[in-house]
Amino acid sequence: MGTWGHNAFENDNAADWLVELENSDDPLIVENALACVDKAPADAEMCDCEEAVGAATIAAGARYDPPVRLPRQARRWVKATGFVPSNKLLRLGLRVAKSIRRRSELQQAWQDSGNLPRWDRSLERLCSKLKAALDEPVPKRDPTPKARRVTVAEMMMEITPDEQSARRSELQNKLRKLKNPNKEVGGKGLNALTPLHWASIRGLIFEIELLIAKGADVNYRDGMFGSPVVFAVKNNQKEALSKLLAAGGDVKAAFRSAARYSRVAILRWLIRQGHDPKCAPTAMHAAASNGATRSIRLLADNGVPLDSWDEIGSTPLHEAVYKKKYSSARALLDCGAKRETRDEGGKTPAELAASFDLRRFAKLLA
Repeated sequence: MGTWGHNAFENDNAADWLVELENSDDPLIVENALACVDKAPADAEMCDCEEAVGAATIAAGARYDPPVRLPRQARRWVKATGFVPSNKLLRLGLRVAKSIRRRSELQQAWQDSGNLPRWDRSLERLCSKLKAALDEPVPKRDPTPKARRVTVAEMMMEITPDEQSARRSELQNKLRKLKNPNKEVGGKGLNALTPLHWASIRGLIFEIELLIAKGADVNYRDGMFGSPVVFAVKNNQKEALSKLLAAGGDVKAAFRSAARYSRVAILRWLIRQGHDPKCAPTAMHAAASNGATRSIRLLADNGVPLDSWDEIGSTPLHEAVYKKKYSSARALLDCGAKRETRDEGGKTPAELAASFDLRRFAKLLA
C-alpha cells in the first residue's frame, strides 16, 4: 500500500523524487519538475503534480538561510549544491502550485477521496510560503566541496552523457578493471546498485556498452530495486534502454515501468520498435496503481487486457481501488473495464471499495 498524506512528501512519487534529488548535483532538477506541470497541455498527471509540489516546497524553503521546513535530505542537497532559488523560479513554483490546486488530476483525486479540504489547506499554505519567500533577500550560498576520492557510483552521478573529460576517462578505466561488473556499489547518500544501474540512470552509453561487454547482467535486480531496464525507463533514458534491450533486457519490465511512471513517450517508442505491449499484461496494473491515466489509455488502445488477473489475483480495477487511485478507476471504466470481474478473494471492485469504506469508489463502480 502506497503512502498517502496531504503534505508534500507524504506520497510515493514525491518520496521517490526526493531520493533522486539527493542523488543529483544538478540544481535544474527542481525547475524541471515544476516545468513538467507548467508545460502540460492539459491536466497534468498525478505523479507529475506530486513531484512538482515537492519541488515548490524545496524552492520556498531554500530561499531562507538556513533553509526552513525542508526534509533532511533536501537540506543536505541544498548545502551540497549551493542551490539558491531565484525570483523567477519562485514565481514558477507559485504558478504551478495554484494550477495544481485549481485543477489537476491530483486535485481531482483528493476531491474523490473525500479529503479535499485538508489537502487544499496544505496547498494554500504552500502558496503563502512561496509568496513570503519572494520577499526574502537572496542568500549567498556556495556549494560544499566534495571529497576527491569518490566511488564509481558517485563518479557516474557527476558525469553528464556528453562530457569528454579526464574524470570520464578515469571512470572508464575503473570500469575496465572491475573483476565483477555485477558487484553493487553505492556512495554517500546513494543506495547500493550495480554499475550498469548507475550508467542507465545517467544515460552513459559508452559505459553501458563497456559494462555489457564485460558481462554485466542487464536484468540484475536485488531486493526492492528494479533492473537497469527499470531505471533507464524511469529516468527517460531511451538510448540507454535501447542498448539494454538489445543485450537481452526484459521488455516486460520496460513496459511495466513505463506504464507505472507515465513514460508515455517510451511506451510509444517501444511499440514503434515492434514490441507488443500485450506481452506485459500487468503493465495495466502498474499504471492503475500509480494514477497513470495516459498510460492506461495508450495500453488499452494497443490491446492490453483491462480485466486480466495479476499474480495475486487482482484486476487493474481492483488495484486502482486498493491504491485509492480514483482517476485510474475512472479511466479503466472509460476504456471498457468490467465492473463485475471478481478478484481471487471473490470480491468485485465495488465490493472491495465498500470493504474499505470508499464510498465514491463504490458509487462509481456500482
